[in-house]
Order: sequence, then C-alpha cells, then structure tokens
Amino acid sequence: MLTPAEEVGLSGSALAGRVQRALRCLSEAALARLIDRLREAALEQHLVYLHDGEFEPVRILPCPVTVLPDQLAYIHHVTLGIQNALKRLPEMYLHDSAVAEVLRLPEAEERWLRECWGTSQEEHNPLFGRLDAVIDFTSPMWKDSLQFLEPNLSGIGGLHMVPTSERLIAGIVVPAIQGHDPELELTIGRDIRDLLTQVILEHATAIGSGHQLCFVEPKYCEDGPDEQAEVAKYLRDRHGLTVMHADPSELSLRGGRIWYGDQLVDLVYRDYSVTDLLELQEEGVDIEPMRVLLRENRVISSIAAELDQKSCWLWIGRALSRPQYRLGSAPGSSIGVPASGGIISP
Repeated sequence: MLTPAEEVGLSGSALAGRVQRALRCLSEAALARLIDRLREAALEQHLVYLHDGEFEPVRILPCPVTVLPDQLAYIHHVTLGIQNALKRLPEMYLHDSAVAEVLRLPEAEERWLRECWGTSQEEHNPLFGRLDAVIDFTSPMWKDSLQFLEPNLSGIGGLHMVPTSERLIAGIVVPAIQGHDPELELTIGRDIRDLLTQVILEHATAIGSGHQLCFVEPKYCEDGPDEQAEVAKYLRDRHGLTVMHADPSELSLRGGRIWYGDQLVDLVYRDYSVTDLLELQEEGVDIEPMRVLLRENRVISSIAAELDQKSCWLWIGRALSRPQYRLGSAPGSSIGVPASGGIISP
C-alpha cells in the first residue's frame, strides 16, 4: 500500500517521463532549432551574464522541470516555516550566548547588528531570500529527498532569470512538446518579481513609509549577472512603482533623509552585505546612508540577513520549538520566498 506522498512522487515521475518522451519525438534538427531560438530569446530578453563588460546569454536547457501542485504546496509550507525561523535568529543571537558562539559575526558586523536591530525590526522584519535546496520530484520518496544547502537572505540572484527563463520555455518549448502530446497542459509558476513587490508594499505599509524604492547594488561591475535594472523596469512597468537604481556611493544623507541625486529614497532593496559595505568604507566611500536606512528598518532584506550562514541550520529546530521564539507572524510582518517551481502541471 502506497502512502499519499509516494503516490504523488510516482505521479511526478510519470509527468516528467511524459514530457521527456514528447521531447524525444523531436528530430535532432528541430531540437537544435529550439536551442538556437532559446539562445536568441535570452539575448532579446537580456538574460545574460557579464564577462569583462561583454554580454553572454544564459544557457537555457530545453527540458522543463515539472512539479505537481501538491509538491509545490509542500515546498512552500516547509520553506515558509524555515524562513520564519531564520527571522528569529537575531533575537536568539542577541539574547542567547550559545547561539552567538555558533553564529559569531566579526566584531565590526556585530556592531552593525546590535545598532540596527530594534523594536521596529522585531515587529516588522522584511526578509526576501532564497533557500538553496535539492529535491527529486520524480521519486516516491520525494519528501525525504529534500535537503537544504544554504540560506541566501539578501540580494538574491535569479529575480529576472527565473521568471524570464520560465516564460521562454513556455513560449518556445512547450508548444513543440504539445505538438506530440496535445493533452499535456503545463503552466508556469508565480513570478518572483511579484512576490518581491508584495514584500515591498507590505513593509512600506507596516512602517508607514512612502514607496520610493531604490535598488542598491554594485551598479558598475562588469562581471556577473546583470539583473537589477531589468527587475527595476518590471516593477515600474507592471506595478507602477518609482524605482531608482544606485551604487552605495551615489546615496547621500541630507536633512536626516536619504537621497539619490534629487530623488528621495524611502526604501532600499539591497545587494550588499555589511561586509561589502565595510570594504567600500575602506576605499573611502561614505556608507552612512546605508547604515541609517538599516537602522530605520527601511532596507529589504533587513539586518537579519547578515546571519545567513550554513551554521544557522543548527538552530532552526530550536527556533521552531521554543515559545520565546515562536514563529507566528508578527503584525505587519511579511515573507518573501521565491519558489516559483518551474513549469508545473495543474
């Protein structure tokens, strides 16, 4: 007798096999054309990495990763529980010496944590993170195969790449698959950028902030993924947000407020850790605007993201179980878990 979870895993295996069989029906020439089209579309949609300032398209593999709705719901349930536990780590770090010993931050970073963690952060702690994990959705034991590797709680990659790749697969590959299996219906997951917008708007409401948002990242770096400007454009075009795009050196503190040029900054989505900011300070950059924003709880992710170490897994169970670290959402708290799940079957 199979358990319900095992039945779901076998259904996931059957779905993946069905997609792969349809792909194998394509001729080599047809598959090559799909791969070429994906490469062209990646360039068109600015799905690129920068290498010494040159654009290189991200390689999109043509076989969709399929996830059943029950599997996706389970992943969401687990990740939300873990994310809520991660949000409690600063309280544990500051009040429990055993936790502080394991998660020990360098002295300079710890000063920032103590200075920038207060009542506002305890009540409204915005984390928008990515929990890296592995799982085999095609196994009867798919739940047991779920293994979390590390938390990434600030400035996560993939905000543009993941939803754009999904849409390209849905628009280019899925029709070819359905040509050989017309009854197969596949849909894409929820757009990560919409989840980010939800976190931004909820946090702005919770702290009584305006909606003037600034993306702060290594704006002039000529290596790595080039996503932030595309995400900012999406938030402007789809959600009507005012979004700026700045390097930390371009922010200034005037009259107790933070400015980017002549534009007032209400909230920041950051792709800078405190360590990165301290390195900029050594180079002569004024990082006081970012310190003020973190202290005033106007940064996503909050200062809590500085504890995104692999060793934090040691304390997740403790955070989930102890009453003083209970995980019920505080009033106005917000959660963002980019887990769109790839192509799924309804």
